[in-house]
Amino acid sequence: MTSFAHLASARPGWFGVRSSAAPRLAGLASLDDDISAVVHGFELSIEADASVQVRETIPGTRLPTYCPERHINSDASFCLGMGMTSAITSREQAEIWWTSLRQFLELQVVVGQTGIWPKAIELDHGEAGGHHRRALQAAAILGVEAEYEAARLGERSWITDGSVRVSRKCIRLLNGRAACPLGCQYRGGHPKLRRNCAHSTTIAELVDAERRRRKGLDQFWQLQKTLGLQCCRSVSTCPLNCARQPARGATVAVRST
Repeated sequence: MTSFAHLASARPGWFGVRSSAAPRLAGLASLDDDISAVVHGFELSIEADASVQVRETIPGTRLPTYCPERHINSDASFCLGMGMTSAITSREQAEIWWTSLRQFLELQVVVGQTGIWPKAIELDHGEAGGHHRRALQAAAILGVEAEYEAARLGERSWITDGSVRVSRKCIRLLNGRAACPLGCQYRGGHPKLRRNCAHSTTIAELVDAERRRRKGLDQFWQLQKTLGLQCCRSVSTCPLNCARQPARGATVAVRST
């Protein structure tokens, strides 16, 4: 079966088909229980062949034609997550794809009302996304997911403050005689050296991935600015929004001095 056939067979009830002719499936995605009184609906066009792409049937109708912060690519296609544009080869993959699309649209409703995309529900843009995923995996192994997320959002941490040095040629710790940043101890209660910690490789992986994530994200935004791409002004914290004006409907806290 083709990607188109898998998607068509797994089509959920909330997606009403307008037209269906391989490899294109067009219709109304409704997030409302009563489809006859649609408020949060999106007319979408899905192209499912060797790859799968989805966008508004008429880009710009309800969503920006381009907005990295809302995960809408420069060709108006939606970024549903890493690997989500690959060919679909099973019904299970098709069901996951449809679920990802609905979650994406639900988040679009939220960001349209608040001007903020939830940072905990995304992978970073461009090449930074791969490093972000790698960091999340390492953090999960170490059991420091919450600390990593706080560090990613700017809170001071050993993950990002430079106290843990990692070789740029190969992913290994350089300051191995320092105490393990996880607080690991020998049986006598003395701090365990990093080079003796069973988690040393994963610690190095996390620090390296986060360093590369930050660099990759900076490069991504610099490229957008170099290309002269304009901010749609629907997300208040978008790096392209130089004026940083509040997005429509957003509530902005004012801190007194």
